[in-house]
This record gives sequence, structure tokens and C-alpha cells, in this order.
Amino acid sequence: MYLNRVFKFESKLFRIIYEGIDHYWLIQLKDNNAWPEFISQVDFDDYYENEEIEFISEPYNTPSVLSESTIQKRDEAYQAISPLIEQVPSIFDKSARNKLLSETANNGEHPRIYYVRQLRKYFQQGMTPNALLANYHNSGARGKLRRSGGKKVGRKIKDGSQGIPITDEICRLFELAIEGHYFTKKEMTLAKTYVKFYGMFLSNYPKIPKKQVPTKDQFYYFYYKNYSKSQVIKVRTPQKIYDNDIRPINSTSTNLNIGPGGRYEIDATIVDIYLVSELDPDLIVGRPTLYLVKDVFSRMVVGIYVGFESASWVTATMAMRNAFCDKVEFCKEFGVDINSADWPSVGIPAGMMADKGELLGNQADALVNALNIQLSNSRSYMGSDKGGVERSFNTIQTSFKPYADGIVEPVNGKKRLGHRYELDANLNLKQFTRMIIRIILHRNNALEVEGYDFARDMPMDLPSVPIQLWNWGIKNRTGRLRFKEENYIKLNLLPQSKATVSDKGIKFRGIFYTSADAVKAGWFDRTGETGRPASVIVSFDPRCVDEIYMRFKGDYENYWVCKLADRSRRFRSLSFPEVSFLNSIKSKVSKQVEQDALDTELELQNELEAQQKKVKQNKSKQSNSQRLKGIKSNKKEEKKLERARTVETLSEKVSGEAKPQAEVIEFKTGKKKKKYKLPSIEDLLGDDD
Repeated sequence: MYLNRVFKFESKLFRIIYEGIDHYWLIQLKDNNAWPEFISQVDFDDYYENEEIEFISEPYNTPSVLSESTIQKRDEAYQAISPLIEQVPSIFDKSARNKLLSETANNGEHPRIYYVRQLRKYFQQGMTPNALLANYHNSGARGKLRRSGGKKVGRKIKDGSQGIPITDEICRLFELAIEGHYFTKKEMTLAKTYVKFYGMFLSNYPKIPKKQVPTKDQFYYFYYKNYSKSQVIKVRTPQKIYDNDIRPINSTSTNLNIGPGGRYEIDATIVDIYLVSELDPDLIVGRPTLYLVKDVFSRMVVGIYVGFESASWVTATMAMRNAFCDKVEFCKEFGVDINSADWPSVGIPAGMMADKGELLGNQADALVNALNIQLSNSRSYMGSDKGGVERSFNTIQTSFKPYADGIVEPVNGKKRLGHRYELDANLNLKQFTRMIIRIILHRNNALEVEGYDFARDMPMDLPSVPIQLWNWGIKNRTGRLRFKEENYIKLNLLPQSKATVSDKGIKFRGIFYTSADAVKAGWFDRTGETGRPASVIVSFDPRCVDEIYMRFKGDYENYWVCKLADRSRRFRSLSFPEVSFLNSIKSKVSKQVEQDALDTELELQNELEAQQKKVKQNKSKQSNSQRLKGIKSNKKEEKKLERARTVETLSEKVSGEAKPQAEVIEFKTGKKKKKYKLPSIEDLLGDDD
């Protein structure tokens, strides 16, 4: 049962070449002079039980492809030693073996040493015809360094110079040049690296003639012999770029994603097209932002956003809201009539993956707390972490570019005499969005996903069309999509922040709001006891300040609608960034006014102090008691002087003199003349003392 097995004993390898009733014949494998050795079964079993013998796997492997000459030599050797092999086990005896070898050599075509070597090789390498194959793998001393103490190895130099043999010191200089310059600088070529080595060599061996400096061929030979291509690429490429673009990919994105809604991927890009205004087609408005949300299992695009908002949390929530809700009305808004079966992705997924951007802030907590979505972020510069959605940007843009104008050209169009591709723009946002919707519907419902990796339980006749994969997954895999009301989704995807409450209203970012529910609760009554909180949590849409939504702590369903208060009416229909900009202008103006008032007040203080100082110089000569008497009569006299100075008349003056009044003619009525004396100013005003 041990015949032809290889084992290790006392650090030597042996093969069992014969198995008798109570003994074995062995041969040592790595000994060029080895012959069969006898061992009893009892001794062998003792060694084995004491764990001194360790069986190992076969050390000799047969090549899978053999040339005709190799087969011919193998068959020739096997035919030559066949008479000797037939004499097993008697050939194991030394005297019998020598006699048989001599007879075979005398009758054969080869010398005796040929039969000795082939017979030994037959026993050592497996006792099969293939054991006699030539060991060409041992030729050439592969992997061993050649060092010559005298002449240079390799081909001769064409210019007739002697050259120099490569020593360990020179190899060390090769390494320093390659690893110190070629590996660390991306722009450094191998030829320029040899120049660096040339300078290093001359610095270390200044007395050696320049013709004996190691040649460029010797340098290249050392490089290609000691550094593999994959090793060089990995060292010269930044780690993040290598991990994203070069490293081997050992798995797929659908692995462990058991069904639709298991995980969505979201990302954004600036589209390579310029659009025009809907109001005035002559106005070029720039390039739009495209957000895509994609299901990993089915490869279906489940939600989009097309607009001019920059990539941000708010814009991402618009794409997610589109992904979580029914899209029939959304498509109808852009002139595309569909039914729910054409775009069936409705519901909240189990997980969401994005890059380190929109979903990394505190605002994304609502996805976890309110919508129970497990968030994950890809690694930096690792687009392969969400390769499905990354790839979709390229395929979608490739789909519309042949049929649209204003496409961004790869060559800089602003060069002199260059074509300005912006001037070709003729699509507005609504038309472009309709184009994107049509392309996505076509890809979702008609095109197969190339290279889709099917799981074992998926039927063979299932096409890899996203909508087919989606429908099969909904029916046959664990459902992961959860339905929520659209208002609930919209509310909890809005960003949240803190607002303060006072009798003037709810103040949020410098804007005042009022709420019918808060008024009913008596929050704005101007009393000391209103029961209003000092601050509240509100959700808001940064694009419009007209409404915010007051949230209740720990409650993701109930809210109060807060309308813009009259005291903040100037901000109506603006966005929060616009209000912030206006408030910054107002703050600058207030700062300037405050500075001007400070300067004016300083002048006022100086003037008042000077006046008071001057007045104090005129001291009264009367006693205090005299000064306190007659205040009332003194005031009347002072009042007469004031009236004489301030009295106003409406009569016209001629050359500085008053015009003569017209003559008054009295009508005779027969009645007694009445007195029309006017009351004095004292009668009208009374005595204010």
C-alpha cells in the first residue's frame, strides 16, 4: 500500500520502489549515486509510529506538453532499460545488478553509464516511462546569478571596449538608481534613470575609464531580471489610483445583494452639454447636473435628478425622493406617458451607497432614523466600490451625444480660431430631461446588461434586462422595498436645523415665521407664561424660504407648517442662500452706520463738554436762597422773550416791511356789535407750572 510513495526521513527524501511481504526496497531521491536500500517492515513501522517518517506529495511533475524529440528520447531510454526493469527485485542485489548491467551494455547500443543513469532515474522519479523524460528544467542555471572575476559575461561590446563585469557593488548602485529615481518619479524614464546611475557610478569609481562603465544593456538586463512588470506598476502608481484602476477585481457588486432594493448606489456628474433658457432660447445657461440612483441587483436606474443645482445633500434628496416614489406623474410633467409597470421602482431600499460627500454629514441621519436605510460610503478614489452607477454616466451620455448640440468637446474650444461649442446649444432643461428619461426607460426595459453574473438559483432563460431582473427578484427573492407616503418621504429627506421662538415668531436664519398651530397654542402671547419652548427643530427646503416645517422631537410623522411672517415679507420667494447674501449686505451697511455714528457721537461729546466748561466759568453772584426764589415769575418773563423771538406771522413783507392790511367794512345789521377778542396763548395751553 506504500508502493511508489515518497517520504522524508532524517531530512532525506526516499521512494518505496518495491513492497515485499515483510520488507521494503527504498531509493534516495536527491543522491546521484543512490541505489536501492533494504528495510524490514518492522523497522519501517517503528519509524512511522515514532513519527520519524513523514509522507509527502510527489515532487516530480510531468509537463503537460511534450515535443516529438522529447517523446522520442523518452521511449528510447525506456526501451533500453526494459530488460533490466523486468528483473525486479533481483536487480536490487548489487552483484546481480552489475552482471545485468554489463550484459545489457555489451548487447546494447549505449555505454554502461547510460544504463546506470537511466535505471537510477527510473526508480527515483516515479517508475513510469515519463520518469525518463529529460530534465530540461534544470538547464541554464535559471535564477542563479552569474559572476565572473575576470571578463564581462554576455555578448561583446561593438566598439571593442573590454567592458566591466557586474559585481555586487554595481548591482547595489543599479538598485539605488532604479528604486531611488525610477520608482519615485512618474516622469522619470528608464533611459534617464541610467543617466542617474552613470553619475552615481562615476562618483563612486572616479578612476575607472568611462569606457568601462556598465553599459545601458547591462543596466536594462539587471532591471528586467530583478523587477517584474506588475511590481513596477504597483510601485510607480499612487496607491489610491492603483486600487481603483489597476488592482485585480475578485468579486462582483451583485454578490451578497439578494434582491431588488437590497442596495442602491447614488452619484452625480456635470453633464457634457450646454443648455439654453426656457424663457429666452438666446440665453446660454450652462451645463446641468445629473444625479442617478441605481439598484445593484437588477442594474435598473431607479431615480434621477436633472437640473442646475450643484451636487449637495438637498440635490441628492431630490434624486432619492424620485427613486423612492412613483414616477408616473414625474414623467408626465416632461411629456412622457408611462404606467407604473414601465418604471416599477417604488419604495425605500435597505441600503444606500454614495461617495464621501452628500451622505457623510449630519443631515443624512434622517435616512437612518426616519427611513431605516443603512448608509455606506465608498473609499476615496474608489469608483469601483459603486461601479454600476459610475459606468451609467458614460453609457447615458454616449446615448444622447449623437443627437444633441452644444456637446462639450474634448479639445479646448476657446483656443484661437477654435469652435465655441457653447454656441451650438439649443436644448432647454425640460427638453433635455425628457431626453434623459427616454434613454433610461429604453435601457431599463430593453437592453441587456453585459456580463451580468447570475446566481445559481436564477433560471437560465431569464434575460439580463434590468426590468426582467427586477420583476424576477421581487417575485422570487426576499422583498427589501418598504412603502411610505410621499409626504413622509419628502419631509424626512429635507435638511433639519434649530430655530428659536419668541413673541415675535419663530426665527430661523434671520427670518421670522408664524404658525396657526403655534398661535392657537399661545406661543406668541406677550405674557411671561406662554409655555413656548426656547428652540425647536425645523425642516426646510433651502431653495425657498416661504415655508418651513416645525418638527417634534423624536417624531418623524407630525409637523407644523410655518409660513413667512409679515415682518420678513421682503424675503418672499427667495432662497436661503439669497437671504443670507442680503443679510450679509445689511450687516455691512449696519457696521458702516455704526462706525459713522461713533465718529459723530465723539464730536458731539467734545462739543457738549466744551460748552459746559465755558458755562461754568460764569458763576452767579447771588446766594442760593435768592436763586431759588421767584422761579415761577422768572419762567413767565423768559417765556415772553421766547415768544417774541419765535412768533410767526403769515403776512407778506415788502422791502422788509409788512404790507398794509385791507380796510375792513362793517355791515350794518342792526344788531349790537359783539366782541371778537381772541383767547391768549395762556388760555389755550394753560399754566404748565
